[in-house]
This record gives sequence, C-alpha cells and structure tokens, in this order.
Amino acid sequence: MLKETKNNLIEKIAGKINQGEIKTKPRKYFVLKAAIFAFMNATTFLVATFLASFCAFALHLAGSSLLLFILIATAIFFLGINIALAEKITFFYTKPLFYNILLFLFFAFLAVAIILKTPLHNNILQYTKQNDVPIISPLYRCGCGCGCQKNGICSPTK
Repeated sequence: MLKETKNNLIEKIAGKINQGEIKTKPRKYFVLKAAIFAFMNATTFLVATFLASFCAFALHLAGSSLLLFILIATAIFFLGINIALAEKITFFYTKPLFYNILLFLFFAFLAVAIILKTPLHNNILQYTKQNDVPIISPLYRCGCGCGCQKNGICSPTK
C-alpha cells in the first residue's frame, strides 16, 4: 500500500515535470541563496556582538541606563534574527533549537570577550573625544547617550 502511494506520487510529479507545470531551478539559484543567507547571518551576528560588547564597555563608563537596556534588547533581537536565518542552513535545522541557541550564545559571548580584549572601543572613545561624530560621540562619552559634556561627567537630567 505504501509502495503504491509512493509510486503514484513519483508518477504524478514526473507527469507535472513533463507537462512543464514544474520548472527546475539552476544550481546558481541555490548557491546565491546560500551566499545571501551566509552574508545576512554574518552581518546580524557582527551587529549583535558589537552592540553587546559596547554595552559591556559602556557599563563601566556610566553604569546602567535605559539606552543600554535598549541596546542589549537590540543585540538579543539581532541574535534572534541570526538564529532564524541559520535555520535555513542544513547543519542547524537538523539539530534541536535549544542546541542552536546555546551554540549561538556561546559564540556570541566568545566574540564579545574577544572584542573587549581588543582596544576597539577605547580607540573609538578616543576618536569621539577628538571629533564630534553624530550619535556615536554621546554614546561613547558617557556610555548612556544623555548628551553629557566632553569631560565624561554623566548628567541624566540634561
């Protein structure tokens, strides 16, 4: 019974292919699709890890603030997008979602730790002290974006 159903399905699909109802897609389509997913995945991962590392760096500048919590939520959002995109990759959709989340969190924490060991954020901080860069300068000057002065004294009432 099962073999007959399988044979009927094969014949039905073969008939649709012969009639031209189903068109095959070239290999380039699948390669391009995989490349786009890989690029989007890498981009969202980099954005999430940069935001998370900035939040960790900014916590020692000014303590916690609403903006830092928003940036952390944004980093988590980007990691969620990253996980959703990764489910299109064979390695990930064959594993349970829980393991994928743990894997992404491990790599995110590892990447954040590596970024924090580099002088990236300190260099950006020094650059923003010398140059006024919109959006980035207030964030790096005191870590909360409250518009504090160049001396780094955070005044949440401003």
